[in-house]
Amino acid sequence: MTLGQSIITCFRKYFVFSGRATRSEFWWFMLFRNVLISVPLSLTSVIASDTWNVVTVIPCLSAGARRLHDMGRSGWWQALPLVSLPVFALSVWVLGDQAFALSPDLVTSLHGIVLIAGGVVLGLTLVLLIYWWVTPGTQGSNRFGEDPRGASAPNIFD
Repeated sequence: MTLGQSIITCFRKYFVFSGRATRSEFWWFMLFRNVLISVPLSLTSVIASDTWNVVTVIPCLSAGARRLHDMGRSGWWQALPLVSLPVFALSVWVLGDQAFALSPDLVTSLHGIVLIAGGVVLGLTLVLLIYWWVTPGTQGSNRFGEDPRGASAPNIFD
């Protein structure tokens, strides 16, 4: 799948959280959304950048869900970082300006430990999701549908 095909596919499947997506569909769309459009917009206009991010959050989530489906995983795994994000955000809010100072007092305090633990868990969950998104999908059909590469697609990573 090419960049153009991926963009068209992901916008056509704006609210489609069922089925499967190839790695190329997912990663071309992420490149388009996050690098080719979001970066230039963020350098020029905060309003345009925020608008773009709001408009494209649903197709990103749906493409991510379909990508996870390709490996036989539920799309709900994308919510995994949300487990640690509230703890991390609450710690930053409670600590205020001290949150990123990393003084010895902060590191040994309960808030500091929660902040660091929340950051580590958040980072690990993001790494896990990225690992799953780069992993080849299951060959043939699975519980989420037919193989988007076709039934006889070779797996070059075996």
